[in-house]
Amino acid sequence: SNRLKIKIIDSAYLSIASLKDKAGALPVDCVQVDTSTGLVGSPFTALIVGFGSTGQEAFKFLYEYAAFVGRDHLKSPFRCYAIDEKMNKIAGLVRDKMPAIGENELTLIQTAVDSDEFWTKIKAVINDLNYVVVALNDDATGLSFAVNLFKFALRTRPTNSPKLKIMIRCYDSGNHKRMTEVMNSLNSSSVGFNIEIQLFGLQDDIYSCDTLLLERTLAKAKEFNKLYNNSGLSAAEQWEKDFGKAEIDNLMNDSNMSRYHAIYDINRRIAQNISNAQHCCTKMALMGLSCAESSDRLEAFYEITRHRDPETIRYTHAKDKLELLLNIARVEHERWIASHKLMGYTYNKPSDHVKKYHESISSWDTLSEKTKSYDCSVVDTTIKLMYNDLKIWCGDEA
Repeated sequence: SNRLKIKIIDSAYLSIASLKDKAGALPVDCVQVDTSTGLVGSPFTALIVGFGSTGQEAFKFLYEYAAFVGRDHLKSPFRCYAIDEKMNKIAGLVRDKMPAIGENELTLIQTAVDSDEFWTKIKAVINDLNYVVVALNDDATGLSFAVNLFKFALRTRPTNSPKLKIMIRCYDSGNHKRMTEVMNSLNSSSVGFNIEIQLFGLQDDIYSCDTLLLERTLAKAKEFNKLYNNSGLSAAEQWEKDFGKAEIDNLMNDSNMSRYHAIYDINRRIAQNISNAQHCCTKMALMGLSCAESSDRLEAFYEITRHRDPETIRYTHAKDKLELLLNIARVEHERWIASHKLMGYTYNKPSDHVKKYHESISSWDTLSEKTKSYDCSVVDTTIKLMYNDLKIWCGDEA
């Protein structure tokens, strides 16, 4: 009926989506970054308490957005401990959906938050933790646990420990005020200790029109896609060309895909544009450029991106910025690998989107120059998008 519209709301997804370009909530804020090279000098260790729908969305966010490159030019170490008292009912499906993500990166533990086993594990990893997500489906239980963890970290972690963010989901708006008061009190007591607690997933944020429709995110993704393709079409027209009904038909005819798999592949490509748009702030942070950077600094990078030889990684005007740009391209490759592992892809030749094989799930150094150039194009587009946004924000069209 034209009079009836149904919108499916995934509050777990939306609660985590709100963190992806939020200043102060990104994994990049918790690691040692050399902004002259874009490389990180410390591993990333996370803890997720409650591995239901919100906890699993949190893992996807952290796994993709903490895919950094270390000083050895390999993926920086990532480790996540996920704890749930019903993990025996969760683990099998999680492992089946993400076969390329092993125990060394995601450790699934079945225990309750008040058990001896749980606090033994906490004591073993507390000094290494960078990021904790508390998603226990109950505000009172979640707040009590977060407070205890915060105080324990404050007592036991050395002052030179890596930055620790404790993110606690608020499920009931009626508890927002009380939880905020507790959070502010704890944060004021931890100045100089590199520990911070934040709330996320507030109902007022999740169900607001802007968040619900994801209008800004989708608009940014469409603009990213237009710039990536260097298109003379409008962002909406290019989006329809790349992901509309005609492209679905092309995939079915040219690649002999079923309609189901053609639509799946279109959605995969759409998700990559959304991820690339939301990942801009992480790339900017690795480059030492904030999302509100001065136009002069961004313009220097913007000019470099306009003079890269197509289908190569040769930036003819990069000079002393070449290493940085190529390292950010390496980061993009690791982000892309992470996103595909989360979708269930594994390495194999030839690539097959039906069987979820992809030959590019391998180290940067094994890729052809043309394949590497795709990662460079994502970096270039990120810089162009941020530069254009800044110029528009300043009232001066780029």
